[in-house]
Amino acid sequence: MRLMYVLAVIFASGAVIFALTYLYDRLVLPVRPGSGERISVLLSVSGDAPDLESTVKALVYLKDSGRLPMCLELVDEGMSPDALQTARMLARRYGGITLSEEKDGQRA
Repeated sequence: MRLMYVLAVIFASGAVIFALTYLYDRLVLPVRPGSGERISVLLSVSGDAPDLESTVKALVYLKDSGRLPMCLELVDEGMSPDALQTARMLARRYGGITLSEEKDGQRA
């Protein structure tokens, strides 16, 4: 009888953990691409962009965890030299990030 009680508690705990994880994913990321659809994130960056690295890390986490399959592109909308250097470093560090830089007023 005690074994049945332990098994029931383990099963109920697993069901609760599964339900909470499912609900968390649905609340945090209510958007999911359908069949034949692809999500592209275009991140326009200008000025110093002090939070660029944390923003990109969060997006890369979502992509790598499989929660949000996407393509990520950083667009230079007048980045400072430091922000541009950070963007280049992030594009090298994490694969799958495209960096569109301005060259002589034209986007490359």
